[in-house]
Amino acid sequence: MSNYIKRAKIAIKSRKLLKNWANSILKYARKNPEILLKCKDNSVIKVSRNMFANILSLYYEGKIINCSNNSIEFYVKGNTYWIPVNEILIASGEFNSILKALYYNLRYNSKYWEKGDIKFKHIHAEIIATFEDEEYGYVDVKNKSVVDIGAFVGDTAIYFAIKGAKKVYAIEPHPAAYEELVENIRINDLEGKIVPLNIAVGDKEGYIDISNVETKQAPVTLFKESEGNGIKVKMETLNNVIKKYNLETNVLKMDCEGCEYNLILNDYEAVSKFDQLAFEYHAYNTGMPVYKLIELLEREYNCEFVDEHIYRKNDPNWDKNKIGILYCVKRK
Repeated sequence: MSNYIKRAKIAIKSRKLLKNWANSILKYARKNPEILLKCKDNSVIKVSRNMFANILSLYYEGKIINCSNNSIEFYVKGNTYWIPVNEILIASGEFNSILKALYYNLRYNSKYWEKGDIKFKHIHAEIIATFEDEEYGYVDVKNKSVVDIGAFVGDTAIYFAIKGAKKVYAIEPHPAAYEELVENIRINDLEGKIVPLNIAVGDKEGYIDISNVETKQAPVTLFKESEGNGIKVKMETLNNVIKKYNLETNVLKMDCEGCEYNLILNDYEAVSKFDQLAFEYHAYNTGMPVYKLIELLEREYNCEFVDEHIYRKNDPNWDKNKIGILYCVKRK
């Protein structure tokens, strides 16, 4: 089916979802940044142009079946679920994350998402990757201390705590993500196990700038040294963090959009204190091949690429040379 034919079919089917389907499609064609949707019950929802396209496509596919009062009704595995538009907008990955969460039986109860005893204020793709794909399931954290650099909203910190970590130091520089991290620790009753730290970690002391403080999308935020723009967040060296909190250097997890290169290449003395390293490398952000890291690490560690099946499952165009996860264990 050609794209033109499919678009026409999507537009025609949207008549059953929206009272103003023709007008809204016209505004989309005119590239209006925001579009008002009039649902069949006469309630009105304001959405972005991109969100409008997603709603119509998913309605065509049968994954969305209705809209009303600033909420969207999803159809997943034979069941229906109403999710507020604002909750969809907050989710990293938006509709894809919502659909995956519902598929994996996470449920939204108007306050937070939950599955079993686990709760999260909002849903994000990273939560699903951590708990459903178990991206860090290979790390031995039982009765160990974990330093989690790039903790985002606490998904990995909570995962490590539940898996038996003695203590987790969750480091997240982004103010909005950190705020959500603290809330997620609280609603899971893990204040005694997880220590949240609103700092950045680098190879020297200083500050970083965070300009997009309104968003929680820390995973796609590249931090830079302060130039006086945006919100300043303190940056400390890994050695200082180890000393300040008297850390046991058992496990170091890093997912920090490129800071792993900075720490490993420029502060290897601190990194090499840890028995286990588990980190997502971001060669596409740094312009440096991952083998630069491996050459250095393999002096003392046995390293292997992990979770390649997860990357391939989520992205058929995944390139191992651009992004992936390395797990390194220090030789005795």
